[in-house]
Amino acid sequence: MTVSLTVRAVAMLACAILCWAAADGFEVASVKPNLANDRLVTVQLSPDGRFMARGYTLALLIQRAYAVRYRFVLGGPEWAYSDRFDITAKASVPGRFTEAEMRPMLAKLLTERFRLRVRTEMKETPGYALEVGRGGATLTPAANTLEHPDSARMTNEEFLAPAIGMTDFARFLGNKMGVAVADETGLTGTYDIHVRWEVPVNQIANAEPGDEAADVLRGVAFQRIEQQLGLKLRSKKVALPAVVIDHAEKPSAAEN
Repeated sequence: MTVSLTVRAVAMLACAILCWAAADGFEVASVKPNLANDRLVTVQLSPDGRFMARGYTLALLIQRAYAVRYRFVLGGPEWAYSDRFDITAKASVPGRFTEAEMRPMLAKLLTERFRLRVRTEMKETPGYALEVGRGGATLTPAANTLEHPDSARMTNEEFLAPAIGMTDFARFLGNKMGVAVADETGLTGTYDIHVRWEVPVNQIANAEPGDEAADVLRGVAFQRIEQQLGLKLRSKKVALPAVVIDHAEKPSAAEN
């Protein structure tokens, strides 16, 4: 199962990079250096087709465009991880503008404005495999099969994600819990997920490795997920797709 999922993950991300290069892009886009002496980083995806990012590095933009963990953006120039940019872009899309629609548009924008060239590889790291528990999954199929991973929300009281697939669920959960999580459920549908818990998640994601208090809280969250969704998180080394920067240039002011 692990090997087949690994090969599938590489193939899917490699295909996505090739396909996204030819995807329709934003109608209008502005990319400007962020020279503010602050640490403010914000992003907004509006239903009317607007994408706005403030204080984002190229590495953060790649993370968003290719749906990988930040630590799985590799290589490239030093400025790709330090220089910050403000992006305002507008797409013409019918209905609600989704994360799935935004990703190929952002990838194309990065290719055009940053002359970005990337490739994929697998990176092995200690983490967790998201699996179906012994009693089977107790998931609610999404009423709307169109994925909306950008609608996922995690608070100290609950985790809520309408119309999300297992790959995005594993990625979102891993990012918020500060660990690597790989989807090994074999489930291909989209689901409406709601987990109730009393877990101070704000104390988990930014905890240092080996923080025993964070480990305990993470364990409680994983227990709630197993009890309410029938999905188990098993500690193991996992292989996740990474995006390697082969070439990047700072955007030209003349293009903005």
